[in-house]
Amino acid sequence: MHRTEPARPEGEELLVTKHAGYVFTVDPARIDVFTFRQLFQEGRDLLERDHYSAAARSLRAALSLWTGPPMANVNCGPVLSSYAVDLQEQRRAAQHLRIQAELQAGSHRELIGELRALVGVEPCEEAMHGQLMRVLSLSGRRSDALATYRKLRTVLNEELGVEPCEELQRLHHELLSAGDATR
Repeated sequence: MHRTEPARPEGEELLVTKHAGYVFTVDPARIDVFTFRQLFQEGRDLLERDHYSAAARSLRAALSLWTGPPMANVNCGPVLSSYAVDLQEQRRAAQHLRIQAELQAGSHRELIGELRALVGVEPCEEAMHGQLMRVLSLSGRRSDALATYRKLRTVLNEELGVEPCEELQRLHHELLSAGDATR
């Protein structure tokens, strides 16, 4: 994550010498991870209140702060490595919620390409496959949604020896049975 550093008010000291060492003082609003978390929480709250477009905007703003993996150029020990993994999971959760918000706002056709690319990178990511199946179905492409399920099932069986999760099995059955019970 990276942001342009805002101008520091005259006289504000970032690093202050104290008796026992140093104190580094920075306004949390100037640190992108705090801004990301604030926007992420705002997006979640808006999504829970069914304000889908506003939630998508907030979550897009949160995700726009990312320019690559956290601490990519830092030689991390176990503590920082764990923190970097946590940040990546928060990013993944924000991405999932943003897609959900856009889907609920009716932007399903616009999501097809992005979701196809994401499942290509994460071939075992069941939640994204479920989202792709939903947007394909909502776009009148039920056969593509079913093919997505079959491909995921094959990958999970061959690589992990497991079946897709119960939620995806239910969605698959709904697509086979009736068509569009994807919400």
